Amino acid sequence: MMRYLLFTFLIVFLFGSCAEKDALSQYRPEIEAPHEVEIIPEDETLVLSDLVDGYELIEPKGIILSSLLQIEAYDFLWIVQATSIDKDVLHLLDAEGNFIKTLLKNGQGPNETTGLLTWKVIDDILYMLVWEDRLLRYSLKEGKYLESIPLPAMGISFTDFAVLGHGKYAFYHSRPNPEGGDYKLYVYDSNKGEMEQAWIPLYAKADDYFSIGQTNVLYQREGKCYFYETFQRGIYEVGEDDLKGYISFKDNEYTMPDGELFSDYPSVMEFIDHCKQSSYIWVHRSIHESRRFILSKFMYKDGLFHWNVIDKNRWTSRSYTKIKDDVLLDAEMPLLEYMYQIGVQQDVRYFRLPYDLLQKVMEQKEANGELDAYARKHPDVMELYKTMNEDSNDLIVVFHEKQ
Repeated sequence: MMRYLLFTFLIVFLFGSCAEKDALSQYRPEIEAPHEVEIIPEDETLVLSDLVDGYELIEPKGIILSSLLQIEAYDFLWIVQATSIDKDVLHLLDAEGNFIKTLLKNGQGPNETTGLLTWKVIDDILYMLVWEDRLLRYSLKEGKYLESIPLPAMGISFTDFAVLGHGKYAFYHSRPNPEGGDYKLYVYDSNKGEMEQAWIPLYAKADDYFSIGQTNVLYQREGKCYFYETFQRGIYEVGEDDLKGYISFKDNEYTMPDGELFSDYPSVMEFIDHCKQSSYIWVHRSIHESRRFILSKFMYKDGLFHWNVIDKNRWTSRSYTKIKDDVLLDAEMPLLEYMYQIGVQQDVRYFRLPYDLLQKVMEQKEANGELDAYARKHPDVMELYKTMNEDSNDLIVVFHEKQ
């Protein structure tokens, strides 16, 4: 009898464990994809000239801007997300960086907002997701607003979107809300005012730490839409009617198991503390894909900041903690101290260069007796630096990638 009871207990235990594992996997499903890479934390130095072979510097002029978050080129103009003195958030600059006009003003009017979540440019149309549960459409060609699309009640928790065409949009949210919304991704038909698709269930008790520092969750390139959320097992391609794998991240010893990820931590800080003490990669985010390279960021152990670089020519993946900038700054530093990426288009990457970083590099060169040599090599940088101070706008750096 005792042997029978023990056997029964083992069967129940094993089936229960498998059922629990299967239940958790729905929140972070396996991905079948044409490409697979492995993300491994490596303490290496990225040589910038291995990625890019030239740069341009753009100085925003004619308007005081702070918190430069995103930039995109359009028809020899720059669309820039940054905050002005009047708290306006989206602006148009000419090719040299001169202010032309504000595209989205701060306010409560029909074409104003108290907060911009994210924006995309598709063909000649600028789409803006704003806090007021609306999606605004603006014609860059005609210079006027075309439409304000009201979102369904659950839209209060949408934080990113993509344009699928035919009046359909993909929306992402990481938090459930009282108005419903039990999935991460939705396809919304604005013509019908209806949700048509829903993918990847939300794990409500993990919503806080799934939303840590995420940007560019839904991104578009070459007419296609892609989705990546921190801790997911790869990058998806999103269509009007289907969600399919694009790149899978191979499970390895650095992949946090489902049982630890979905463990009902009391707070975000408790979860972060657990990540710091673990041997797993955490908060892998901010995918920026160009023609050849996919750059992203992740943390490892106690706050060790990494860049990950996927080379699509070879489908290899490497990670780095330091950078040797032998293209613009001629300096080496931890990536945590380096410039912040604010956009990518085709084979061009945009970075934000703040005055304090430039000043730190120049002061170090002066202390090392290297400033004169640098000035001869980069007269354009020195000319701008001499005109800048702590109140200056951040510079926009345009890097051209190697192919």
